[in-house]
Amino acid sequence: MGAEAYGAASAFFGAASPDEVLDRAATLDHLGEARAEQLDELEVVQVQQQAATEAAKAAVDARDAAAQAAAEAERVANDKLAAAQQTYDAAVGERAALEQQLQQARERLATLAREAAAAAAAEQDRSAAVAAAAAAERARSTAIPAAPAEPASGGTAPAERGNQAASRGSERSAAGAGIPTTGRVTSCYGTRSGTMHNGMDIAAPIGTPIYAPADGVVLQAGPASGFGLAVYLQHADGSITLYGHIDSYSVAAGQRVTAGQQIAAVGNKGQSTGAHLHFEVHQGGLYVNRTNPVPWLTARGLSLGGSCG
Repeated sequence: MGAEAYGAASAFFGAASPDEVLDRAATLDHLGEARAEQLDELEVVQVQQQAATEAAKAAVDARDAAAQAAAEAERVANDKLAAAQQTYDAAVGERAALEQQLQQARERLATLAREAAAAAAAEQDRSAAVAAAAAAERARSTAIPAAPAEPASGGTAPAERGNQAASRGSERSAAGAGIPTTGRVTSCYGTRSGTMHNGMDIAAPIGTPIYAPADGVVLQAGPASGFGLAVYLQHADGSITLYGHIDSYSVAAGQRVTAGQQIAAVGNKGQSTGAHLHFEVHQGGLYVNRTNPVPWLTARGLSLGGSCG
């Protein structure tokens, strides 16, 4: 018999009477039921502990899996970031290379433009020399003889003189030379009101045509500081003529023009107090040396009249 059975037997054998035996038996039965309940509760606790242990293990496994997934996601993100950085670096390098090529192309274009301008100037010089020689030859071959004395009776001499003047005017127009515009000279080259006036002013109604006094190439045509609108022509000898305060222009930069060709119309734009043409002559480059226009015009057989010398 086990220890429990021996204890129960001892309880019975030590009883002094049957009633005490019964009391002791009831007590042992009660103790046995309590012990059974304790065992059942212990078993439930053990089951709960086992479940808690398994749940904790599952939670640990889930945590480890989440940590592994996070590490993998971080690795993938770092790989993508590195790839994006490489792409960006490559794009920056390509942009730098393209900007360098663009700068080289601009420099080459500027060189070509200078070479083209030099070639054009040389061609203009040659053309001007040929034209001058041809004009001189035509002048010698078509020189107009002196007009005969007027008859005593008057007759038709005035009409003949008018015809001769018209003929000479047609010959000048055909030669392609003429003053920049028709009008009245209101201001000459020189000091005016304490400041330097670097050209001549010719008053004329707005819209009066402005002509090229000699063959040339248009350097600029459009807005100009102080003049509102202006046209700049460069001629075969390198001189540059300026036409300011114009109302409109009919030429474009780079265009070749011939003497007598209309290039603009008189206006009142910019810093101007009335409709007029402001005419300048520059030597040695644009705005390098602005000289008196009268000698330049005189050398080409042109005169604006007035008191400018």
